[in-house]
Amino acid sequence: MRGLARWVASRIRLYRPDRNPLRRGTDRIEALSVALFLLMFVAGIGLALHAGRMVYDDGVRSELGGRWVTARLMQDAPQPTLAPYEGGATMTRAKATWTDVDGRPVTATVPVRWGAKAGTTTKVWVDASGRVAPGPPQRIDTIVRTIAVGLTVVLLSATVTLGGYAGVRALLDRRRYADWDAAWLIAEREWRRRKQV
Repeated sequence: MRGLARWVASRIRLYRPDRNPLRRGTDRIEALSVALFLLMFVAGIGLALHAGRMVYDDGVRSELGGRWVTARLMQDAPQPTLAPYEGGATMTRAKATWTDVDGRPVTATVPVRWGAKAGTTTKVWVDASGRVAPGPPQRIDTIVRTIAVGLTVVLLSATVTLGGYAGVRALLDRRRYADWDAAWLIAEREWRRRKQV
């Protein structure tokens, strides 16, 4: 931990604004770009928190907005063609009907057990928009989606920030090397001139 604190302190010393006469223009531009990219990264964290909150709120609305309905099968469910292996799928799909909250009949394909007969009833989960869903959303699914979205936004923010900094640093380094080469040429001319005198 002490090594990290020492590294952070050295970075702050390196990039802080001061009146050091040895600091080049490229050093000042790099310090400013570091500050801007840090602000971008912090803004990305804020964006990640906001996106995660939106996903979480949407998940909670989905959990609370749906309802169970009793649907009546309009057709026989298919019979299994092979004996289902242990742990195999126990459900298939068949057309069923029920009434929505406004009293209108709704017809859709719903999950039912293999071989269920027309006219039998089954419980079906309908989400807030009226679509058939496999079941009520679980809170753990909402939490996992929230964390996934938040982490994705943070990783994208970090990638953009580090990529931007690397690009700026490469341009500044190219400028520094060109300045360094020019300074060496001037120094070499000066040394030759002194040698000839």
